[in-house]
Amino acid sequence: MAMKVKWDVDGKGEAAWGGDQQSYTGPVPPKGSYVAKIKRITMTKIKAEGPNKGKPRLSVLCEIVGGQGAEFLGDPNYKYQGAPVWDGVNIIKAQAGRANMFIHALTDGSDAEKRAVENKFWPPNMDVRAEKEQRRDGGEVIHIKSIGKYKINSPNGEILVRIVTKMGKDLDGNPRAEISQYLPYTGPGISKNGKAADSEDDDGDEDEDLLDMDADDEDADDLDDDGDDIDDDDETPF
Repeated sequence: MAMKVKWDVDGKGEAAWGGDQQSYTGPVPPKGSYVAKIKRITMTKIKAEGPNKGKPRLSVLCEIVGGQGAEFLGDPNYKYQGAPVWDGVNIIKAQAGRANMFIHALTDGSDAEKRAVENKFWPPNMDVRAEKEQRRDGGEVIHIKSIGKYKINSPNGEILVRIVTKMGKDLDGNPRAEISQYLPYTGPGISKNGKAADSEDDDGDEDEDLLDMDADDEDADDLDDDGDDIDDDDETPF
C-alpha cells in the first residue's frame, strides 16, 4: 500500500543549483548532455559522520536513452544506450537548491510547474508516495512511486529528463559519469511523463514516518557515502 513520505525541511523558493546494477557493458559516457530515464529513486539515509548523519537522502538511478550522436531516443545502436548514471539528492537545507533542480527537471520547465512540484515535494503540502519492498538479502528498500502528479514508479521509471554529466571516479579510482545538472526534457520522447491522480491525506493511504526506518540502498553500496562528490555538510554544489 502506498505511503506518504514526510521530512522536516522546507526548500520551497530556494534557487535551484546548476543554473551555470545494470547490464550495461559499454564505455563510460564522457562529459556531456544526455536524455535519460529516471529509472529508480529509493529513500536512504546520509551515512557520513556529522550533523546531517541519518537525514533523508534520495538515491537516483538514471538510464541514458539518447544524446548527441543518437538518431532517436532509444536507438539500440547508440554508443551509450542504457548507460546507468547514479546520483544522490540529500534532503537537507544546505542542499535544498539541488533538490529543487532535480524536481524541476520532472516538469515542462514552466515557472508554474516548478512552483507546483516544489509545493508537493516540500512541507507542509508535500505529497511524496513510497512503497517498501523486500531485498534479496532480507532487508527492505523504499521505492519512491510518485512526487505530486509525477509517476516515478521506481524501480521501473519512464520519466525523461536531460542530465549534464562530468567525469568522476568511483571508490576504486575507475572513471564514472557524475551528474552535475538536471534539466527538463521537452523534446519528442519514447514515453511521456506519467502523472499520478491527485491525492490527499483522506485517500485511505497510510501515513508513516519513513525517516525512522533502515533505508540503506543495496545498489548504491559501491558509491561513497554521498553517492556523488558533494559532502553531506557542504553548502557548495560542485
